[in-house]
Amino acid sequence: MKIAEILDRTSTLFIPNSQLRLATPAGRQNQQADFLIFHQNKLGILKIDSELSHPNTTEDEKCGLLIDAGISLVKHYDATRCSEEADLVVQEFLEILSQA
Repeated sequence: MKIAEILDRTSTLFIPNSQLRLATPAGRQNQQADFLIFHQNKLGILKIDSELSHPNTTEDEKCGLLIDAGISLVKHYDATRCSEEADLVVQEFLEILSQA
């Protein structure tokens, strides 16, 4: 929720809780994006990882497929950091996305 508030405050175009349809070697699959963010003509995905979900090899492969599909950046952030440092998370994400 705090990430959405910060994105609103920065007038950034974003879509929360997006369902994406992705072509994979195994066929078409759905992929969940916590935040699909449009910034400086680039598209990025900000993913929030809870204590129970951490990026793994399968997740890394999905991120690679998203980038191959035209997403400029897929970045994972810890849920605690998103809650405690939402301003810094959004600032960092937008800076990295603008350079991607």
